Amino acid sequence: MTFGCALLVALCAFVNWRLLHSVLCPPVIFSGLWAAILFGLVLSGNDFYALGPTTLGLCLVSVVSFSVGCQLVPSLRRKVRRSPEPARSSKERKYLLRTLDVLLALFVIALPLYWSQLNAIHQASVDSNFLRSVRTEMVLTDTGRGTNGFGLLRYVLSIPIVLTLIATVEAYRGRERKWRIMAWIVVSLAYFVPTGSRTTAVVLIIGVLCAVRLTSGRLRLRTALISTLAAASVFSFAAIALGKGGSRYADGWENVSSVAYSFRLYSLGGIVACDQLIRTDAAVSHGQIKSLRFFYALGKALGFDLEVPLAVELPVPTPGPTNVYSIYFYYFKDLGWVGMAAIFAALGALLSLLFSYALSGRPEAMVLSSLGCAFLVFTCSGDPFLNGMSSSIQAAAEVFLLYKVCRMCGAARRRPRHRHSVGSSSRAGISPRRAWAPPGVLGKSH
Repeated sequence: MTFGCALLVALCAFVNWRLLHSVLCPPVIFSGLWAAILFGLVLSGNDFYALGPTTLGLCLVSVVSFSVGCQLVPSLRRKVRRSPEPARSSKERKYLLRTLDVLLALFVIALPLYWSQLNAIHQASVDSNFLRSVRTEMVLTDTGRGTNGFGLLRYVLSIPIVLTLIATVEAYRGRERKWRIMAWIVVSLAYFVPTGSRTTAVVLIIGVLCAVRLTSGRLRLRTALISTLAAASVFSFAAIALGKGGSRYADGWENVSSVAYSFRLYSLGGIVACDQLIRTDAAVSHGQIKSLRFFYALGKALGFDLEVPLAVELPVPTPGPTNVYSIYFYYFKDLGWVGMAAIFAALGALLSLLFSYALSGRPEAMVLSSLGCAFLVFTCSGDPFLNGMSSSIQAAAEVFLLYKVCRMCGAARRRPRHRHSVGSSSRAGISPRRAWAPPGVLGKSH
């Protein structure tokens, strides 16, 4: 049954690719991802529990709904092509690159202060493992029981991702040297790795790859391999240091096997955990609509008497224990079949609209579309869209604010300080500027 569903989802991915002619189009990524996950479960055999018909139906309905939502965007019904880039002033570009360099310097200067704050969190913990103590404080902050002021740091951690994607887009659009991309990636990982944030680091790397492919129209094999190696290194380091796949005291081959199992559990176990919870009809939301956690938190911040749902889940056997339930579980439990289909259709329309604007040359859309593609990859482990709406709104605000400020500064520099009349220009020996005309029009006799 799983194999048949995987074939249908793969067929949907192929149809989307034939219609849209782009592997980066959101419906192609989403359907291709879930086809790969279902085929992975088939190849895993008895290592995971078999999926029931309800869960397989969720996968199929979500992929179809997402694809239908894409068709609501008129510009993607035709064969997508890269449109000419809108004209931008050199002043605007200069201000944008200068702003990125200043922010890079600020993040480098703040790095020792950030590490000292993490060390203070570690010193206050009873756990001798640095990453585990910091990670525990992050979990406590998510549940509202943090005591070491990590909440502000969590908002800061999302900024380097956005700035790295902006640096990537601008480097490839303006044929700049790529040192700025590498510098931002290194600084970003310097912030992510000490917290054991595997997901954040991998989102960064996938987002950069999508930005390179979307902006330049191609992706070198060498770049893809280096990025894959970097993502695997970060994932392995965090898994071994946190004891979630390997150990510092085990030999190399044992760690390789354990990390591979941890990655497979992380990528394939979410949908299996979702299926187990649906089969047992487990009440894990305690009467709350957990998919709308962002709105609970917003209402509580505005002064309403609301209890924010916990962000950390309980482990579920798959048979290996995992506490990620994929994007499907709470959508289905909270909204039902119709609500879930509507959410995926709206999500497909929104991401496809961003993608169409990115193809038209809008840099803001290129950045946000690359981030959206990276988020789609992690629907196997959770909900980065509705449940993670706070991060999405913050990223969109940062992108539009930075580009808006740079455009305003560029426009202010282009505005002339003094205007000369035509008469004064003629007296000074300066001929007035003639209106632009198409080539071949000037000089013709009529």
